[in-house]
Amino acid sequence: MGNLGLNRRQVTRALGLGAGLASIGTLPAHAAAKRPWPFLIGADVSWIPQDEAEAATYFVDGVQKDPLEILKAAGFNAIKLRLFVNPENGYSKRHPDKKWCGIDQTIAFAKRIKAAGMHYSLTFHYSDT
Repeated sequence: MGNLGLNRRQVTRALGLGAGLASIGTLPAHAAAKRPWPFLIGADVSWIPQDEAEAATYFVDGVQKDPLEILKAAGFNAIKLRLFVNPENGYSKRHPDKKWCGIDQTIAFAKRIKAAGMHYSLTFHYSDT
């Protein structure tokens, strides 16, 4: 090993990397095509309950609809929700007394999302203090 300027650890790492890369080529071609779950298409719309509390309405072709229904019809199948650790610190400048993205509001919205037949993911925000 000395004549190449490589020590034993470097040779071992290189061989391990080479073996790992070589094994990738042995995966069946159809393995990547079969997914046990669908691709998730969605957005963070944690603000919808706040908008609705302020009397916002949503329309498609002049017909009022639930915003989750609109998103689902557009191909969305997932919604990201924010959960603030201290929502009482004022998530909303317009309504600092409201605990938007707190535990109760987030649970209620998550149930609504599931009832609409969609997935949701939950993001915990610790930097809201």
